[in-house]
Amino acid sequence: MYLLQTCFNNHNTMTLSGKRRHAKSIPYYRLFSFSTTLDKFCIIIACLCATLSGAINPIVMILFGEVTGAIVNYAETFDESLPEQEKAKLKNDLWQETQRFAVISAVVGLVMVATTYVYTVLFGYSSTNQILKMRKALFEKILNQDIEWFDKNQSGEFTTTIT
Repeated sequence: MYLLQTCFNNHNTMTLSGKRRHAKSIPYYRLFSFSTTLDKFCIIIACLCATLSGAINPIVMILFGEVTGAIVNYAETFDESLPEQEKAKLKNDLWQETQRFAVISAVVGLVMVATTYVYTVLFGYSSTNQILKMRKALFEKILNQDIEWFDKNQSGEFTTTIT
């Protein structure tokens, strides 16, 4: 992060005496300066899909509650002494509620899979583009350092920082 901060500052981080200057902290919104309009659009769509995917979980709980209520209602009202017509109506009501639950659960599951896939892909795409630009800027900053900087820093430090 230290060298990444130098990408935002126009000064070297090593003084002639070899001491490090503390780079100013940067706010997180400045990290989006590496993003394009397409990246920002992808982030917005991904956030909307992630919100929708997260909102589906309570909907599933409500559906489970409704089907559980139908099963409890059937168990409470069903009695062998009821007339056949009443038994058939209770069984039919339970069957319809179970079918409704199955269809809605399938649709909700498909929506959840689709939104999860979309936000995973879009966040990955956007972050990959931004990381590439950050690494390029960091690499340019390091190559523009005075030769003294390379004498003071180990070669492994550059490799570790850029990855």
